[in-house]
Order: sequence, then structure tokens, then C-alpha cells
Amino acid sequence: MKKMLLMLFVASVQATPVVSYDTETGYAIGILDLIVNDIAYDVEFVEGSYNDVFAVDTPTFLGNGSGANDAACAIMLALNDEACVPQISGGTSEVLWIPKEELELDCDFHAEQTGHDMLTDSWQRYYQFRGSVTEDFSDSPYCWLFAKFNPIPEPCTIFLLGLGGLVLRRKNIAPKNI
Repeated sequence: MKKMLLMLFVASVQATPVVSYDTETGYAIGILDLIVNDIAYDVEFVEGSYNDVFAVDTPTFLGNGSGANDAACAIMLALNDEACVPQISGGTSEVLWIPKEELELDCDFHAEQTGHDMLTDSWQRYYQFRGSVTEDFSDSPYCWLFAKFNPIPEPCTIFLLGLGGLVLRRKNIAPKNI
């Protein structure tokens, strides 16, 4: 029982966001364990048009402008916590977009954004962006990418699933009375 309580306690501790880097280029490619409104996400920085990046998955904060704003702020804080200013490309202007709205019959999108213009400038919040869903904005000299959020199952959910598995296993192993 003590082990189970210890596991529950450890599972309930929130992780610190970790910026992940490409080992060859040194560019930041995402953030692991980013907390936005009490939900943990692994975030990928993805090149491509809106239609390409979100061909299968709907943007996490679509229709939720305040959530997109909170997500952009969380990304900015995580990137600014690094010892050196993280770069996401060789571009002179680097921006990450968090889509919040589709406009005009799926022709345009609105996004919250965070970015920086000079390699040594810290990441900051920019005013919202409006762009075409078919245009790829990741070409040099700029690098404007999408932040794609993948929710991480909360530790308590993982714990309960594991506990259920143990109960089922124990039930299958227990001797049957005839």
C-alpha cells in the first residue's frame, strides 16, 4: 500500500517543460511537458501550410482564443527559460503560430503568435496573425512554423489504467475454485 501511495504522489507532481533540440542543427524542435490551463502537452514545431500541418488533426485551440493565447504565453516562457535564446531555424524572423480560428470558408486562419526577430532577442508575444491556409510560411529568410499540441495523458489516468491492468492480471492468475 505504501508503494502505491508513493507512486500516486510521484505521478501527481507536474513536470517542468523541456525544450527539445535537433542534434544535428541545434534548432529547437518542440517542448515536452508544456502545461497550458492545467493540461500537459508535448508540442512540435512543424513546417508547412495550415492545410498540410492539420490535414488529419484539428488544431488543439481552434475556437478557443483564450486557450491559444495562454498556449502562446506558455511557449514564450518555456523558450525564454533556456540559457541561450533557442532558434527554430536559420531565419532572421522566427515565429510560432497557435491557430485559433478558421475564416472565410476555410481560406484563411487566425493564430496567436510568439517569436523574435534577431538571433539574440528573447521570445516575445506578437499581435495575432491572419494567413492563407494553403501558403507555407517556413521559407527563408523567415521561419514561421506551427506549434502542434499533443496532449499527454495525466499521471493519475495512467496510474488508474495500470492499477486496472494489475487487477485484471491478478484475477486471471488467481486459482479458480471448482
